[in-house]
Amino acid sequence: MTEQNKAAVILKDRNDELESRRQRLKAFVENIEQICRSEELLRIKTEIHDIQNQKLILLLQYLRYGELPDSTSFNALRAGILHGKNSNSGMEADPQAMLDIIVGQHENIGVKIHINGTLPPERDRAVALAQILREAAANSVKHGYANEVHARITDNDSKYIMRVIDNGTRPAANIIEGSGIAGMRRCAETLGGKLHITASPRFTLTVTIPCVKEVM
Repeated sequence: MTEQNKAAVILKDRNDELESRRQRLKAFVENIEQICRSEELLRIKTEIHDIQNQKLILLLQYLRYGELPDSTSFNALRAGILHGKNSNSGMEADPQAMLDIIVGQHENIGVKIHINGTLPPERDRAVALAQILREAAANSVKHGYANEVHARITDNDSKYIMRVIDNGTRPAANIIEGSGIAGMRRCAETLGGKLHITASPRFTLTVTIPCVKEVM
């Protein structure tokens, strides 16, 4: 084999290797794009779900008690819905502010949320617990006709625990997990946590999320 032929073989091998790498990179990029699209769709669905929850809760309260909030409370509720629609990322930047908005929105429709304990110092854990509490409170009002929700947040050396109960009616049958519960479970599991629900003796939602271990 001449030197020219050897060079041609080496060049072909390198071109084949480069093409193989290009195909792998292309597949990797397409996979990342698919994940990003899925995450964006999930974010939009969650945002729409949250906004519709707030509107539905207001309607349910009116149908049950025949009263709408006064103009001040109604305007505050309306502002809260618009704020949640347009500035959700800003809220999540401050989990405590997010929690205060959730409590205020429910208070405007006659639902008291009592919180015992504080959010975790880690922002992602704090945001997750606030999001789960928001959905849990909405479910308590929609499905259990509750007007009081109690959340207790505790922690130990390895995990944060939030337990949520309400004064609503117990489910008449086995709990069917819809998009709301599925979203809460996904929120916990994303951080390595778990969500557990029991219906007796009172409807109770318990979420556990591991603490972040400091690297020494």
